[in-house]
Amino acid sequence: MMMNKFRFVLTQQPLALSSFQNWLKLIIKHPTINFKYIPRALLVSFLTFLTIPLKIVEHIRFREQIKNIAITQEPIFILGHWRSGTTHLHNLMSMDENFGYVSTFQGFAPGFFLSKGKFIKTLVGLMLPHTRPMDKVQISIDYPQEEEFALANISPLSFYHGWYFPKNMQQYFDDFVLFKGIPQEIRERWKRAYLSIVKKATISENKRLLLKSPTNTARIKILLEIFPNAKFIHIYRNPYNVYSSTKRLYDSILPVFGFQTIEEKDIEANILYFYKETMQKFLQEKHLIPKSNLVEVKYEDLEAEPLTELARIYEELNLAGFDSAKERFTGYLNDKKAYKKNKHILSDKTVDKISQEWSFTIDLWDYDLP
Repeated sequence: MMMNKFRFVLTQQPLALSSFQNWLKLIIKHPTINFKYIPRALLVSFLTFLTIPLKIVEHIRFREQIKNIAITQEPIFILGHWRSGTTHLHNLMSMDENFGYVSTFQGFAPGFFLSKGKFIKTLVGLMLPHTRPMDKVQISIDYPQEEEFALANISPLSFYHGWYFPKNMQQYFDDFVLFKGIPQEIRERWKRAYLSIVKKATISENKRLLLKSPTNTARIKILLEIFPNAKFIHIYRNPYNVYSSTKRLYDSILPVFGFQTIEEKDIEANILYFYKETMQKFLQEKHLIPKSNLVEVKYEDLEAEPLTELARIYEELNLAGFDSAKERFTGYLNDKKAYKKNKHILSDKTVDKISQEWSFTIDLWDYDLP
């Protein structure tokens, strides 16, 4: 029983290995933790405090290297709303050994992964669930992960704090995905925090980074301010399937990550709002990307003809290495043939809401109700 609790904290609460200072800021900002989640908060407090020496050692050892490292090849960003196929594409392209990425361990322990932290990495790896709770996709301590988790663990400037404090989720979205009304000083702080993650991952991987975070779909302008020559891959999917799969994501993650509970109607309202705002911002800003640095992929096409779509991505972005990685791509795809997606049922009322709120992408990409 004790092992189950320990496993739960380390592997299903990403804040457990975050900055203790960052955690304290969150607690001060959100004093209304639900009573049933107080043990969870106490354990996170203990673990973040316990790893302070590791973070101090890493800061002393690597601060100059992090400060001075030059990113000679700017990242490739995989964009797309949650549940649009971003993880599948990220995992698939990471089979190309020319690319590096932020791993699960790097994302959850951004403060000390360069110092290896072998014992903690091994412990987390042993306790890590084999699959994600929302879709049964395989995960591992060394698999690609969203760098947004790392950002949430080193700074108070991440939308993913909304997973932990869902009553404030919309505010986090407006602040750190859309940057609505955010002062330039805070934008610059965000850019420095994000760049520090990319620099540390570059030191670790020593390769061009392939990064995936759905939050970045609405951050094109600010990302180009940091990386003007970055390349972008946008993947999109039938919005009706996106809604049902996103709803399952929230139902699976909020009870595991959260320190608060919110009502069902608020979850549904957030899903509708986040998709609409994210995709509208993407459509408004994508013209800022040079045409040779952006490719768009339909999820259903990637699913039907994965190698054809991958070859097109490489060609349109002028990326080398497709032929040499083709065998690894094929092996990965063969391993996933037995994977079965979740099936979802939408009520007529929900279908009507989606059709009304998200009509701009449904019409743009010519989708029908599946």
